[in-house]
Amino acid sequence: MVVVLAFMSCSSNDDHDTTDSLNGSTWISPDDGDGIRTLVFSSTSFQYKYEYEGDVNTGSGTYSYDPPTIMLKMGSEAITATINGDKLTTNPTEDGDYIVYHKQ
Repeated sequence: MVVVLAFMSCSSNDDHDTTDSLNGSTWISPDDGDGIRTLVFSSTSFQYKYEYEGDVNTGSGTYSYDPPTIMLKMGSEAITATINGDKLTTNPTEDGDYIVYHKQ
């Protein structure tokens, strides 16, 4: 019985590592009047781009991912979000604003 539990645990960990990786994924928030936002993830960092009315702002940061929660850190700013399938939704700000990204 112990051998079966150990085997099941290994199988579950292998599946967890494969399905929970954001490495190489791109997420886009379509323009709904306030610009297009793009996130591109590598193993522990991400690049972002914000395009609005011809202006483009870019930057980078690090992230930690403990499904379904992701913490994005850019300098002293940190944003928490939740991933559900191919949708990443930032937690609402004090004003109630949030951003929804879709995996490409």
